[in-house]
Amino acid sequence: MKIFREEHFGGVLYDTDTLRFELVPSVPDNVDITLKQNKPPLRTDIPSAPVRSYFELTRQCTQSCKHCFVSSSPKAPMGLATDQLEKIIDELTSSRVIDVRFTGGELTTRPDWFEVLSYAKNNGLQISVNTNGVYKDQDEVVKKMKELDPNQVTISIDGNSGHHNFMRGPHSYESAIDTLKKMSSLGIKTRTNTVLTKLNVGDIPQIIEEVSPYVAEMNFFHMRPVGRGINQNKLSMQYDDHFESARDTIALKEKYPNLSIMHFEQSYRERAVSKSDVTVLEDSLSHGTTTINIDCFGGVWPNGYNTYQDERMYLGNLLTETLDSIWNENQTLDAIRDWFRAILKNCQGCGEYLQKCPGLSPEMEIANQSHGIKNNFCISETPMPVLFDKTTK
Repeated sequence: MKIFREEHFGGVLYDTDTLRFELVPSVPDNVDITLKQNKPPLRTDIPSAPVRSYFELTRQCTQSCKHCFVSSSPKAPMGLATDQLEKIIDELTSSRVIDVRFTGGELTTRPDWFEVLSYAKNNGLQISVNTNGVYKDQDEVVKKMKELDPNQVTISIDGNSGHHNFMRGPHSYESAIDTLKKMSSLGIKTRTNTVLTKLNVGDIPQIIEEVSPYVAEMNFFHMRPVGRGINQNKLSMQYDDHFESARDTIALKEKYPNLSIMHFEQSYRERAVSKSDVTVLEDSLSHGTTTINIDCFGGVWPNGYNTYQDERMYLGNLLTETLDSIWNENQTLDAIRDWFRAILKNCQGCGEYLQKCPGLSPEMEIANQSHGIKNNFCISETPMPVLFDKTTK
């Protein structure tokens, strides 16, 4: 199904089968749903609202993974009450957000997870789910997921069984694979995410071979030094390792022609705005331009990693503010957007950009500037723009 959201430059064309979108100058043919622009745009330098929102329903989780950027665990906070979550969903709907990717923690630890996601779907939102696939009652969760029929369910597979279980806990690999098989057998659209480290990067061919019968897409991306991931930074890949992994992984597409294999930060690049899409908009990263993140207390952030990196990136709360006001009027968000554009400009001026370096990892620069953690994935000698000076509190 194709959804078209009207914008001052034309609109956003969203494909519900692929969960991808493009910015287009006019209404294309064969659109199934049109989201009308019922009021004049407040700005013309950005889209009228995020296309996608990442919504963290809870920080509680069935696991305590060593590299979790959320630092979630069975004892972490559950988050807002059901009616408050539904209020936020109403706000996203009224702002014409097209899709919501529900995350955690592990969202199925919430007793009301099915109710909340059903509410979002009944509101007309396109919904997808990030999950670890490890449940106290696997059959019940899989049954409800089938009934919910989300656009996509993404399950984390972080290496072969030994490496996955080392990072995520005993028997978690076996549980996740079993969940994946059961969901796939019921026709639930599934995908996998793999966080790459020095430990598991050599497992990629094995992961693809084992998982490919059950998924349409696999996404590989490097670990970020955020949350408990800071404690695992010794396992972080280096610049050349990452490029070689991407090159070798993408080459496997010939062996699996019906499988979408993503690497080299492809998911970031696909959500970014480029002048090749719509010339009236500036080149920009996705954070705060096509996507936004909501934490389990209603807090709004440019990106999910940022929530756990620097409190100065906090933008407001959807229980007390509208998304329209945050999106269009928040000065911190505008400063962050300007910083993202400046980073992108630096990247685009480097001879390594889109050759051996995918660029577009601003959270690595935030880790560097806020916590002094070296960005292993940038070899440019040009100093990066500074987001917050040392006097900013």
